Amino acid sequence: MKKIAITKNGKIVLKIIEMNNKDDMCDFKIVPCIQGDSLKIFSLKMFSLKQQYVFDPSKYIEISYHRYDGIHPTKIQVKIMDSETKELIKHEALPLTRLIDPYVNSYFPIPLLKITIPDNFDGEEYHSSNRYVEFNVGNNNIVELFMIRRDFNFQLFCDGFPNFFMMLLDDSFEFFTSSIFRGYNGDCAFQETGFTGDAKTMLTAANITDDIGLWCTTILDKNIHNSTLDLLFIENEFYVPVCVHRYTTMRGYKELMYLCDLDRNTFLSNDEKKRYLKFFEKENKKFLSFKKHHTREYDFIYNYYLRIDKGKDEIWI
Repeated sequence: MKKIAITKNGKIVLKIIEMNNKDDMCDFKIVPCIQGDSLKIFSLKMFSLKQQYVFDPSKYIEISYHRYDGIHPTKIQVKIMDSETKELIKHEALPLTRLIDPYVNSYFPIPLLKITIPDNFDGEEYHSSNRYVEFNVGNNNIVELFMIRRDFNFQLFCDGFPNFFMMLLDDSFEFFTSSIFRGYNGDCAFQETGFTGDAKTMLTAANITDDIGLWCTTILDKNIHNSTLDLLFIENEFYVPVCVHRYTTMRGYKELMYLCDLDRNTFLSNDEKKRYLKFFEKENKKFLSFKKHHTREYDFIYNYYLRIDKGKDEIWI
């Protein structure tokens, strides 16, 4: 059984434990080491505002990830348990429907969870063990977890597609997921699209099942001062299309970022480049389809980018 412990200053923030429950396609569970009133769970749907999942703080909470089984869609489920016996009382899926599994492609990491650690964090003491892979976030207060397929090639992604790699390190978790589509009721909600602090740190990835790995990035955001452990799950269906539909002027003219990276890529054969190109073109068409069928949301994104990127070299949309 594979296990991951996310730690801060020698204390456990949360554990991620392989389940492999074939009956309900449960791949792994997330066990926060802070419970009760000190734990908050949020979900963020596309075209919506962040919603808090309300639960009885006297109960014990775990969150499980269930893959698409050919009939039932992917779901993230909150399990309410008795605090003493740990017996299941009920389970309820978070209201997230636009979710994709990491099996969809081996080219991009898929966002799963953003963790905000409280300032005065004091969790369970971590004792080094070969049963756990440790993700030590140091003094940072923001952790982003991405899912990757087992055959995900880190060297190829980091060195072969530097524009995409730096994009993931430069921009926040929400930037390429649901919150860029939020514009209703005059609430732009873009305050979290950039970090105020040091550069992101990419921690070593680890497998959590036979075919899923988790990749962790972390950063110290000096503008955030939490008193609770916050877990944020986001709809990720359009994550890859939005990433792919990015422009750059790195070579002196406007071009799609993936064309620039593919042309300069020295790690791939011509046949491999054709496969990547086919993948990128497919994802780019998904974004263009979104643009066509959701004009109001697209116009909001476009006008926002015009405001924040006026005078900058990079062209976003």
